Amino acid sequence: MRLNVVKGALVPGDDDARQVLNKKTKVGDTIEVELVNDRNAAFNSKIFVTIAEIAKMLNVEPEALRAEIAYESGRGDDIHLRDGRVVTVLPSMSKLTMTQAELEAFWEDARSYILTEVMISLDGAQQERVLEMLGATRDDERKVRNPLAGG
Repeated sequence: MRLNVVKGALVPGDDDARQVLNKKTKVGDTIEVELVNDRNAAFNSKIFVTIAEIAKMLNVEPEALRAEIAYESGRGDDIHLRDGRVVTVLPSMSKLTMTQAELEAFWEDARSYILTEVMISLDGAQQERVLEMLGATRDDERKVRNPLAGG
């Protein structure tokens, strides 16, 4: 549901939101609202579906592949626990914490990482499918591996 801020108050952003609020609340009710970052739903879905499909090809969990990409693209922080162990904390990709711009930056890094590090673990047919999902070509793959090769 979309809400607009008008003079410091939240008001329904459209007729659908107004109808939902009217059904669920009455004047004077207090409700709790979580603010999330606006996302392009199709783009968001494409990222998660693509990573899930590639993870399936690799026989790993999608969360593990997302974590690998996040860490390898510099998005993880290593922290030292009191017992001396070092663990990695990765940022959430939820709408609560990651903006559309941050998601787009993640995806650019993810595409590069997949083309340079993941493709070598896949067979030829899987590689072709990944290139199709990424909207990339073999030439794009070569340019990512060697930016001086005609890029």
